[in-house]
Amino acid sequence: MERSFFDFRSEIAQVERHIREAATADVRLLNEAIDYIAPEKGKKLRPRLVLSAAYSLLDADEPTPEFADTAIRVAAAVELIHTASLLHDDVVDRAEMRRGRPSVNARFGDNVAILIADLLFSHAFDLVLSSLEPEAMRLVCRATREMCESEIRQIERGPDVLSEADYYQGIRAKTALLFSVSAELGAILARASVERREALARFGIEVGMAYQICDDVLDYTAGDGRWGKGVGNDLAQGKQTLPLIRALDVASDEDRQYLLSQLRNGREMHKVFPVIQKYRGIEYATDKAREFAARAGEVLSLVHPGSGEDLFRDFCRFAVDRSY
Repeated sequence: MERSFFDFRSEIAQVERHIREAATADVRLLNEAIDYIAPEKGKKLRPRLVLSAAYSLLDADEPTPEFADTAIRVAAAVELIHTASLLHDDVVDRAEMRRGRPSVNARFGDNVAILIADLLFSHAFDLVLSSLEPEAMRLVCRATREMCESEIRQIERGPDVLSEADYYQGIRAKTALLFSVSAELGAILARASVERREALARFGIEVGMAYQICDDVLDYTAGDGRWGKGVGNDLAQGKQTLPLIRALDVASDEDRQYLLSQLRNGREMHKVFPVIQKYRGIEYATDKAREFAARAGEVLSLVHPGSGEDLFRDFCRFAVDRSY
């Protein structure tokens, strides 16, 4: 059964139905807030990783209906975790916008956003526990713990200038880890060997790093809004991403002090971007993303030689080239 990573249309529709059902309750405010979140379709990358791993490693031409239903439930669980983590992030960052409109915390308040996130986490854990053995739940819990620890570390660090290593540590926990868990859960569903599970977990880390670096680059380059974010949103919130970190690393003392003053006051893109361009911060970050994507591709020979690789190579290409 040959597919593209961006197929699975029927399965993704069922993932969305599971998410809607999981978040439905006899509470008007809850349902109103969930209805507000629901239109944010996105590409469902994490569910697609679950499904790609599960289907490509399955030792059968076609999945049974039972297998397909279980895979969809697990795929819904990782999307619920992702959505919940975004709600928490927006509260922590005091973000007022998410994908071009008011964030849930801005629209309903921090208390509602936090409680909805906690509800989504609980539903996600229930879906995993009811679908797979406890080992899978431990995997999810460890990843969730690391995500939280990373956010606390970020708060503790405050406005300090990040090193490149600090940045990589942060995006590993923020993005790459859940990609890794998604791929490994798919392998667990397919009862793949330990070697293949570990290879897919590594693939998820590497491709997740590439994806997040490119997502951060878009904050400086996505002027037409096609990607659900406007130029300068991350910068305006004081987020230090790789293009800026690179410029700070190699800039002259004068330009470094100028960038630091902009981080403390205003953080206006039209003042910061020329300095990042001067020191080729965008190009440096893009090259690093391609290095991570290349390492992800190298892992695939350990996963599933043949047509099954194409599913994952689709994602590698998309991670570094959003026009794909």
